[in-house]
Amino acid sequence: MPDEFTNPHEDPRLRIGPIRVDPRAAIYATIIMITALTVFNEGSGEMTWSTFRRTSGVLVAPLFALAMAHAFSEALDLQIRFHRRLNKHDRRHVFVVNMQYLYPCIGPVLFALVATLFGWDAGFTTWVILISLLLALFWWGFYAGRRARLPLGRQLVFGIGYSLLGVIVLLVELWMTH
Repeated sequence: MPDEFTNPHEDPRLRIGPIRVDPRAAIYATIIMITALTVFNEGSGEMTWSTFRRTSGVLVAPLFALAMAHAFSEALDLQIRFHRRLNKHDRRHVFVVNMQYLYPCIGPVLFALVATLFGWDAGFTTWVILISLLLALFWWGFYAGRRARLPLGRQLVFGIGYSLLGVIVLLVELWMTH
């Protein structure tokens, strides 16, 4: 097997232009957005600027809190591990690594903006975002299977498994809150 697939120090991040996305952060953030949107009562009627602000807040706020919690934890870990204060390079590293938790909300917020500009239904907008997040989980599962060099059928099984995880999260949240 080629060394690129057996090297434990291989960078697992997905490169999208200049941005490198950590699969763990993206999957974690996607599941949190599914959870937040499932308990969010967007109401009915068209997307207004008020609805857009609330929807954006529901998408961004939990991920921002997650990014800050991880940044705080990592900063403390580095200070303890290195027995020193963080320097400029350390702080930049902590910032860049933990902002990855916010990347997955960019698409849903932009979609909510488009829905607001066109006056689409708020419930429809939320469901489209939820379905796209489930499809994102499918894609991450497929990507994991691809990186593991599995046959296409197994890659699809991985994708379905990941998206089913999202559906289970959604169903449990609906069951608990409605």
